[in-house]
Amino acid sequence: MRSIAITGASGFIGGALARQCEELGTEVLALSRRPASVGRWIKWEIGNPLPLECSDVDAVVHLASASLVAREKMDEAVALDIHGASVLARSTQAAGNGRPPRFVFLSSQSASAGAKNAYGKSKFIIEGALDAANTAVIRPGLVYDDAGSSVFGMFEKLARLPAVPVVSRRQNIQPIHVEELVDCITKVVEAQDPRRLYCLGAVQPMTFSDAIKATAMRSGRSAPIGIPVPLAPIQAAAWCVDKLLRPTPTIGERLDGLVALQPMETAGSLAALGVELKAFQIKS
Repeated sequence: MRSIAITGASGFIGGALARQCEELGTEVLALSRRPASVGRWIKWEIGNPLPLECSDVDAVVHLASASLVAREKMDEAVALDIHGASVLARSTQAAGNGRPPRFVFLSSQSASAGAKNAYGKSKFIIEGALDAANTAVIRPGLVYDDAGSSVFGMFEKLARLPAVPVVSRRQNIQPIHVEELVDCITKVVEAQDPRRLYCLGAVQPMTFSDAIKATAMRSGRSAPIGIPVPLAPIQAAAWCVDKLLRPTPTIGERLDGLVALQPMETAGSLAALGVELKAFQIKS
């Protein structure tokens, strides 16, 4: 792979992907609102087409999401994500002088027709609209690293508490390390005949409680006590925290996504890429 354009290149996954590609000798065109630390930065926002500077890249990996970072006006953020993905995909198909770049869309395990959170709903709608032959969709599970970044940071914080409220006992948490994810993304980009959909995460799903325990184990701490709690009071508390602290993503958005999360069959996708994931509780 000679060159790659990455939207959201200044973010958690985008930055990791850009670093790996650059280490492999691939030219990285980093598309984002704020300057990226890796690659050639091109100022870009969701809703913009593929920049002319990217017309000859081998692949476009779309990671940017407005609904992931929105604190309010979530409907507008979802609409922007859907419209923006469509604009970017169409402009990618028009690039390459008859040989358009491969388009890889990073979706989410929360993407489903029954998604309760805005992020999952938008990802599912975008998936259905991407119909070009050279398009691949990736649904990762819980993406984690060794620094407690992104959504995994919430698990890190909860694992430090003496007790944790438990609203679901379903086995639906499927972790994947960010370095493993970006390795899979590059394999999808370079595959001769990629699948339409890749589901990536631990083959055996974990319960929320088990994921918190494993998170504590990664740092050598004792696991907190899990206390079953009805969903309604937790949602009310999340609403209060969101109003006071205005985190991104909001606690309510994360909670809605977690409760409705559906387990994925990941063994086939991992085997197709020749990848075996390391155990979640083992820290690098």
